[in-house]
Amino acid sequence: MKLHKLFSDWVIGLITTVIFVVLFFSGAFSFINTIELKSYDLRAYLAASSDISPDIELVTITDEDINTLGRWPWTRSIIARCIDNLHEAGAKVIALNIFFSEPEENAGLMAIKRLKQEFDEMGLAQIENNGIAFYQKMVDAEMTLDSDTRLEQSIKNAGNVVIPFFFDSLSQGRDETAPAFVSRDSLKKINSAGEESIHDIIWFSKITPPLNRFADVAAGSGHNHLFPDTNDGAVRIQRHVLGYLNDIYLPSYAVSIVRLFKGLKDDNMTISLDSKKGSYIDYKITPGPAIRVPLLEYDMGTLVNWKKEPGIAFHQTRFTKVLNKEIRMNIFKDKIVIIGHVASGIGDKYKTPVSEQMPVVELLANTVDNILNQRFYLKPFWTGFITLAALLFFGVFITFILPGLRTGTGAVTAFILFIAYGTTAVALFLNKNIWLDISLPLMILVIGYILIITKRFLTAGKTKKKVAADSLKKDYKDFAEKTPKLKEAEDTMIFGGEAGRPGGVGAALKNYDTSPTFRRYNIISELGRGAMGTVYKGVDLKIDRTVAIKTVRLSDFDEGMIKEMKERFFREAESAGLLSHPNIVKIYDAGEEGDLAYIAMEYLNGKDLGRHTVKGNLLPIRETLSIAAQVAEALDFAHGKGIVHRDIKPANIMRINVTGEIKVTDFGIARITTSSRTKTGIIMGTPSYMSPEQVSGEKVDGRSDIFSLGVVLFELLCGEKPFAGDDITSLMYMIAKEKQSSLKTINPRVPGVVEKIVDKALEKEAAKRYQKAGHMALHLRTVIKKIDEISDRKKPV
Repeated sequence: MKLHKLFSDWVIGLITTVIFVVLFFSGAFSFINTIELKSYDLRAYLAASSDISPDIELVTITDEDINTLGRWPWTRSIIARCIDNLHEAGAKVIALNIFFSEPEENAGLMAIKRLKQEFDEMGLAQIENNGIAFYQKMVDAEMTLDSDTRLEQSIKNAGNVVIPFFFDSLSQGRDETAPAFVSRDSLKKINSAGEESIHDIIWFSKITPPLNRFADVAAGSGHNHLFPDTNDGAVRIQRHVLGYLNDIYLPSYAVSIVRLFKGLKDDNMTISLDSKKGSYIDYKITPGPAIRVPLLEYDMGTLVNWKKEPGIAFHQTRFTKVLNKEIRMNIFKDKIVIIGHVASGIGDKYKTPVSEQMPVVELLANTVDNILNQRFYLKPFWTGFITLAALLFFGVFITFILPGLRTGTGAVTAFILFIAYGTTAVALFLNKNIWLDISLPLMILVIGYILIITKRFLTAGKTKKKVAADSLKKDYKDFAEKTPKLKEAEDTMIFGGEAGRPGGVGAALKNYDTSPTFRRYNIISELGRGAMGTVYKGVDLKIDRTVAIKTVRLSDFDEGMIKEMKERFFREAESAGLLSHPNIVKIYDAGEEGDLAYIAMEYLNGKDLGRHTVKGNLLPIRETLSIAAQVAEALDFAHGKGIVHRDIKPANIMRINVTGEIKVTDFGIARITTSSRTKTGIIMGTPSYMSPEQVSGEKVDGRSDIFSLGVVLFELLCGEKPFAGDDITSLMYMIAKEKQSSLKTINPRVPGVVEKIVDKALEKEAAKRYQKAGHMALHLRTVIKKIDEISDRKKPV
């Protein structure tokens, strides 16, 4: 049976429909979920209101405030003064969205306490006149310097301060008992329809509490734990109820803020858990209408109904203006005042449908505003039936109706159906706040139409192709041989992108007689291929210099990131080009061609250190220390220029074959690859060599490179990595929390002083590591010198 008859139009339509119905019920293929989320984000952005909330005021810590008051963190007495001013102004609720989990470290206060203790133990505090007076001065100085006591008193005096806490999702431990403030602030009135409903809640066994002295005097608390979407890292949902230990239900920070704002007691709040009829939180307000917070099934939260991007929908006042009372303070009277960070580099910022970088203080304000004004996006159970009905209707259309329509009529009909369903979904969202899935129904319509119309054109054009092929009978001697080669050479030229991958330029080099030319470079061979591009050996035609050309395919990144990627690429390449050091590979040139960005650099005739990280092929200890010292000196030089490598690993350290000289590669490229996300959603980087701050997603500096160098040195000395895990999650936990194995236990030949150097480089806290790579290099050079002295003494005279 002929293929076009076997796969007739109705068979193609039926198979397509079955596949999409299976996808609907299974939820497979995350890329479809990602498309749906993007369509949701677009609708949320279009629906975002710019109306200023009348009940919420933000006091924001900005870059200007940092410049005025000094680097963060400030002494807590400054925060206390701000709370005092807001309390005096009549703020109804003060949400202090700054997390204090440890006592403030104050060297002056510690010194005063020691001095007072010694003064008292020596009996000098009892001496009349001078002794008693001096002792009182020390007491006064202690009270002035004790910022924690000052902040505690301000929170207590205000009586309306709500503070956040977090759950510990990384630790494997379990709290034996709940802190006192948890019992005070938990949700106590629970109506549950059964065990199935309780299982919809996420349960935690360990909490990261605020400082007890603050929690005990605060008027309330709530969890500020956010759950970015696993598909793209965006925050769309705020979970309002989370479980703790066995039977404690804890409210979100926003729920606790509204509870205090409305003056509600425990009996006035009810959480109803019913996986069939729907779960919700009820605020019983007397007098006045009740507030109901509908909770999404399996999430126990709400889809945030966003206002416009940061700085528009909530009135903001700079922190220093409140601190110094430089504004009309009555604007805070009877309002919810949220204090938080918006300054760059301080506090977390999250991707949301309306902003790529939304500060937590604004995210919290959106959630509080949603509860106060009953503004929630909903996804009722019946929307699933509508989606399925649309899926089946479009399936019937492409299976039985479209094959009988002329091409033009079919296109117009499909377009009308596309617009009708898309408009319905958008209208429901904008007018009724209802989220109706849009992606699957529209995708079956588009894909089914393309498949059937493509098949129609292929079938209709078969006769014409045969006639055209028969008319071309001129059979030149080498036509059949040359044509495929010319075609492949054309397809594999790297102008405008590495077309024809995976062959790329390498395929052209093998199958055609001439070498491809890229800009001013003649490509000789392919040296290697990585996740982001390919490295070629080439010759600079202008000055006849052999170079290595590293290409990065910008087309592999999200379209919205390409412009940012290009700017970052050339900025980093320019910075790296300024690094002139004997142990850093030289950068000669950088540019772009089509969707390829490239860096031309020094060609190295050598091999990386990866082969020497295996037991049985380790280098001598003295040579290993020399390599680490050279790398540390290279890093010290780069850090002095403000450049952090971010991806130190054996593969990025080259050892020249003839001289044994060490070269650190990929300066200027590592920052791009480790902080960028490709179209497939994969974050580039090498987890085994990451520092704790990289694993935690914190801002890194040169000390991160020192940690990575410590991992490399450990591996070169014993043939094992200091941290290992069964999967990426356990590996990241080991790096962030667990101490590495003993180096001497694995390789007893390693001197104890070397183990101490490695241990210092691998400190979890950056402040406890070597603060400069040059310091580590100096210690390594000192050990090498001692080894050489001992070796010289052992030589026969």
